[in-house]
Amino acid sequence: MTKWDCLSPPPTKILSKSFDIFWILEKADIPKGMEFREDRSKKGHYFLTVTEQMHVNKLVSNLKVIAQRMSVIRDAS
Repeated sequence: MTKWDCLSPPPTKILSKSFDIFWILEKADIPKGMEFREDRSKKGHYFLTVTEQMHVNKLVSNLKVIAQRMSVIRDAS
């Protein structure tokens, strides 16, 4: 992964429309049992995956921790 990883990269051909970009720092502490895995079909795109069994309450808690470390650029164009 690079210093900044784009979770939802916009299509490069669409320049006239606005779009949102979601970023997370590479060095962010991802909770145990979760990790980013590269999308095999789309370069530069990553999936947040659950790598071990956990209760739904723990998953929700982990997702909140990750959300606190994210930055969003709204209406980028």
